[in-house]
Amino acid sequence: MEKKTLFLKPIIFILIAFYIITFNISLSFADVSFEIRKIADTNTQMPGETEGTNFQSFKPPSIDFGNVAFEGCELVIQEWGYSKGQLGIYKYNTESFLSLVANRNTPIPGWLPVGYYYHLNNPEAFFRKVGFSELYFGAFVKDGDALDVIYMNRINDEPVYIPGTQLSPNVDAFSFDNSKVVFRSNYAIFSKDFDNNFSIIIDENTPIPGRDGYFGDLAHWLLIKDGTTVFTYDDRLYKHSNNLLSVVADENTIAPNFQKNFIHFDSLSTSDGDIAFRGSVSLYEAGVYAIIDGELKAIVDPTMALGGAGNPSIDNGNVAFMASSSSGNNSPKGLYVYINGSIQKVIATGDTFAGKEIISLEIRPKALSENQLVFLACFTDGSQGIYMAEFNLPTCGDNLWNIRFNADDRFDSNESYLRPWRYNNDDGWGRWVGMS
Repeated sequence: MEKKTLFLKPIIFILIAFYIITFNISLSFADVSFEIRKIADTNTQMPGETEGTNFQSFKPPSIDFGNVAFEGCELVIQEWGYSKGQLGIYKYNTESFLSLVANRNTPIPGWLPVGYYYHLNNPEAFFRKVGFSELYFGAFVKDGDALDVIYMNRINDEPVYIPGTQLSPNVDAFSFDNSKVVFRSNYAIFSKDFDNNFSIIIDENTPIPGRDGYFGDLAHWLLIKDGTTVFTYDDRLYKHSNNLLSVVADENTIAPNFQKNFIHFDSLSTSDGDIAFRGSVSLYEAGVYAIIDGELKAIVDPTMALGGAGNPSIDNGNVAFMASSSSGNNSPKGLYVYINGSIQKVIATGDTFAGKEIISLEIRPKALSENQLVFLACFTDGSQGIYMAEFNLPTCGDNLWNIRFNADDRFDSNESYLRPWRYNNDDGWGRWVGMS
């Protein structure tokens, strides 16, 4: 009998392993470790500048599949509200190479005589590309060495009209994904794909879903990723996907765990159709919430110990956000990640990092991608930097493996051959392994 039991153990183990790999059993892990590394700081030479010209300030970065985009400045001197000195958009790629995307010495494509960028802002990494805007003027994409115009409202001081209209609008908000750019102008949101096709998401002729009347005021918190555009209007949260405009949440939506209705939405983030946001239930009560696989969840709500939660970034069902360690006004502000149903601290003000004390932290709506989170940290000595936290999820023995159809770094079920995918958590996050 003893021999029979020993003989069955490896068979049972193999069957369990086969069942886990084949049917993707959810495995929950409580602890997550983080490794933080520098992307750039105020001791870093600015690419494209003379030796000794270092970054002096930054704005928070974005990331997509290991590629990081951020805005960096040489000097922080204000003249009529604008910074003097060098200002640029920079990319840090998966090979840890820091490069210039565009700066104030970069000619604007198509502009004659030569015109140069000045108010570069809003950089977004999407796959291997970087999109950015020139304030009020246009949107551009850097792909490898090619700098392409996605939209400009004028060339050589002549207006450029949106096809089929007499509109040449100034624009004040952009967002990019792999297929298109969305931008806001006056009371409208436009979309343009990379085949030069324009469409209107909303304007003053668009009926408001579920209400009488039309859109006629400014929309806020515009963002696109993975084909889903999100924005707020009149204290309602909307999404536009597959040419369908719908209400995601409004004043009739009850905040989970709190039994109060939302009254306001801001700080939106989206990924793979999931949406994270900061939702308020009163003037003094707000939290971070997410709609994951169609289910509204409270990530941090007013009943929890963490206070002042906001600035979420969502990817693969995980949510990064900023929050205080308690509801007190003077409590340290920290960066946290919601993973597998639990909240993990990454880093906080008051912590010592690289021998310096952190005084402030910032993230953007596209700060989280796969297992990488990028952020801006400022220190008490006046220095600052862009950093990446890479989290490692513990596994049950060896990592789980699965086989999926794939020909590149994004899953597509109609592709014709197999590559292995290594799982690291119960949401199916992982990495493609090897090349076929």
